Amino acid sequence: DGTLTLPGHIDFAAMRRRIGIPPGTDILAQIRELPEDQQAAAVAIVEEEEMAALQKLELQPGLHELVAALRARRVRCAIATRNMAAAVDFFFTSSGLERELFAPVLTRDFAHNKPDARVALAIVRAWRLPPAAVAFVGDHVDDMACGRGAGCVTCLVRCEENDAFYAEDGGALVDHAIAALSELPALLRLPRGGGGGAAAEAAAAAEEPATAAM
Repeated sequence: DGTLTLPGHIDFAAMRRRIGIPPGTDILAQIRELPEDQQAAAVAIVEEEEMAALQKLELQPGLHELVAALRARRVRCAIATRNMAAAVDFFFTSSGLERELFAPVLTRDFAHNKPDARVALAIVRAWRLPPAAVAFVGDHVDDMACGRGAGCVTCLVRCEENDAFYAEDGGALVDHAIAALSELPALLRLPRGGGGGAAAEAAAAAEEPATAAM
């Protein structure tokens, strides 16, 4: 939601309200802190909201062209998302993209979730690359924190929802920012901080179905 697809379809406010957790808090972290006998019901609410959002799923403009360009340049792609596995399955079915183009695919069933840097590190280690050779791409502060914590190059996909974060970041977490996916292939030739340099391998991931690791 926001990286490979257009943002705003998942109603996180409704999730928090229905579960009974404070606005603006990390939903998954809050669920883990609930009494065990309440966690299953809370997870069910999250999944209901995610499934409702999937019915409105819209791909980011240029997604297919981006994947084709990365494939042509033999850039590896992965997905790292806090969404459930069923949402990722729906994304692949709806988008027509081949799942085999993305490996690994890490959902919230993985042992760790963004912003934990161990998510990005799992991709880096699977590819046997130094973190600085991997771009971690996403639309949320959690994506940027995850990638930066692992030592990856970070790239923010700009949208109205992250305007305030980007304005305040000042380069603390965001190395590069793009307004459209079509800008990413050229950007992958930039090292941290901009300028020239060798092309970065890309991990494609989504905070939601979140290239390079999205």
